[in-house]
Amino acid sequence: DPGKIRVSMRTLPIGFWKGSGLSLMLDLLVTGLSGGRNVARISGSGNEYGLSQIFIAVHAENLHATALEEIINFAKSSEPQTPGGQILYPGERVLAARKKSEKEGIPVNIKIWQQVLNL
Repeated sequence: DPGKIRVSMRTLPIGFWKGSGLSLMLDLLVTGLSGGRNVARISGSGNEYGLSQIFIAVHAENLHATALEEIINFAKSSEPQTPGGQILYPGERVLAARKKSEKEGIPVNIKIWQQVLNL
């Protein structure tokens, strides 16, 4: 409920204990490496500026595809919230749309495209 989130300024951690653990780990890592402001200081100030950031590069050849596939298959084996529903991982719909667009082309509203061409 977005209204309750705005009042409390708290959301449930995504993934519950894993999500809250990941959030804490990222705050520790980013603040520790950058020396920037942590979540407590940012939240306490009431302003979102001076945020700490980190960029992580992963060497794709080091990824173990079979292990990753096993994790995804396990997550997707969960019971859907509604009968006949799907279990999707974050970004799965975007990936499916991208693959469809690469195969079939990007869907464009013809009226808007014509306006672009007329510029």
